[in-house]
Amino acid sequence: MTNRDGRPRRDSARTLAALVLALGVVAALAGPVLAVYQLTQPGGAVAVMVTDTSVLGDPTPDGLPEGTRLDLAGALDTVDLEVAALPAGLRLLTRLDDLVAGAVLFAGALILRNILADVGRGQPFHPRMPGRIAGLAVVVVVGALFPGLAGTLATVVVLESIDGFGGGSPLGFVIGELSLLPFVVAGALAIASRVFRQGQQLTDELEGLV
Repeated sequence: MTNRDGRPRRDSARTLAALVLALGVVAALAGPVLAVYQLTQPGGAVAVMVTDTSVLGDPTPDGLPEGTRLDLAGALDTVDLEVAALPAGLRLLTRLDDLVAGAVLFAGALILRNILADVGRGQPFHPRMPGRIAGLAVVVVVGALFPGLAGTLATVVVLESIDGFGGGSPLGFVIGELSLLPFVVAGALAIASRVFRQGQQLTDELEGLV
């Protein structure tokens, strides 16, 4: 139920906007918090692919670099390689995917908050709306690509530092894992942005005829 000026509906949109922004801030802070925590630990972990699946029953199979072990809990395509000791820079690097994901989530939450705020103010067709929807599409694509690439970068650098690609090593890495869904969502958002832009142009033309 709403009154004539739609105030309850607008208040709901504003409340939702504030909630989305709060969740975005939490996501943005989670990455740095995890990175700082990692600095207090002697080592770190990176996601690796085991090229010889016969070793998955042993957390320390032959060929594994010294001071490392596989975390076999819930192993699917990749498992975590736990490294007992790493320099501070590499410990931070193992959390790079969390930092990137947090930044992407915050950017998406900020854009979505602005969209909801416009709706809450009774301006769903604000002139900046097409750009915001297009920006949200970009964030979806970035979120689908970059956290995975950051994780792959961390894996490669850490494995190089501990000679994890040496002869007899069962370790490898995956260059990201892509899902089609984020790109479908981004495409739908891009179309919506275009529709909003054309709708605004049509509205402006009609107002010019009055």
